[in-house]
This record gives sequence, C-alpha cells and structure tokens, in this order.
Amino acid sequence: MARERTHWIEVDAYDRAAFQRLTDDSPSLRALTASGSKLLPHFDGFLLDLYALLYKMNIVLHPEADVTPAAGFYRFLIDELRATPALEVLRHQTVLDEGVAGLVTLLLGQALLELLKSERVLARGDMLDVWNLQQQTEEIDGRAEHAETAAALRDAKHPAQCAAILSGGNVDPAWLASALTA
Repeated sequence: MARERTHWIEVDAYDRAAFQRLTDDSPSLRALTASGSKLLPHFDGFLLDLYALLYKMNIVLHPEADVTPAAGFYRFLIDELRATPALEVLRHQTVLDEGVAGLVTLLLGQALLELLKSERVLARGDMLDVWNLQQQTEEIDGRAEHAETAAALRDAKHPAQCAAILSGGNVDPAWLASALTA
C-alpha cells in the first residue's frame, strides 16, 4: 500500500488551501519550494508542516506508518523545533494568523535551506541517500500495485478476459474496471 503523505502534521482542506494561496502569492515562497525540492524530496510537504506548526492551534502528528519514509528527516526537524522554547515565542505571534505564519514559514524555510546547502545539517551523501530511499519506496509501491492487479486477475471469474490481458489482446474495458475495483 502506497504511503501518500509527505508531511507529518495533520492539516485540513482549509489549511492546505490557505498555504497554497500564500505560496501562489509569494514568489519567494515558490522559489524556496523549488530550490529545496532540488536538495531533498518532499520539501514542499515540510514547508506545509512548518506552516501548520506555526498556524494551527493544536498540533497532531500523523503516525510514522502513514508518512513516506523519505520524509523521515523532516520529522526529526519538527521534533527538534517543537522542543525549543523559541517556537512557543513564535507561536504566540503566528497561531491563527495566516500571513504571519506564512512569513515565518518562509524565514525558517530559507534558514533551513541555507543549512542544507552548506551541508551543516546533512552531508551531500546523506541527501542522496534520502533520494535513493524515495526511489526505492516508489519502486516498492509500484510492485505492490502490480501484485494487487495480479491477485485481481488470478481471482477473476472470467479466465478469457485474464488471458486477453496477459497476451496483450483486446479486453472489455467495463469488465477490467469492475475487476480492478472489486
């Protein structure tokens, strides 16, 4: 089963939309996302986490099993941030204030980006390891999807349709859709 979450802090549709509006309106935030995404996968998810950490009244973390493994480094950063007294001082100014939370997200994100670029937080080899982990996760998820399809075909009640799929022949699209969703 694919773990589709790339962020750690629970957010709702409103939170995602507010952060997306801020990103759309801020060339600096878009540039930060693009630059950070070149160094580590799911940097955009981390920025959403930063925003949520600053904006939301109550912080609830997703279980580790629900988040893609390549986002594990961000969980470490979130835990470290949450342990600092400075975060509480910032939160007094940012909680439930979209604009201020967005600005502080930008500033903290830029600081982290500079630390990443200077390799003071992660060495280049470690960043490559995170990318490799992401690639391996995608491959495993892809194989799991193929296994589910194979199981559906194995259990199908129409062997002629299964044979057509395996041989590359014509398959009734309605049957295929029903077999894959069953």
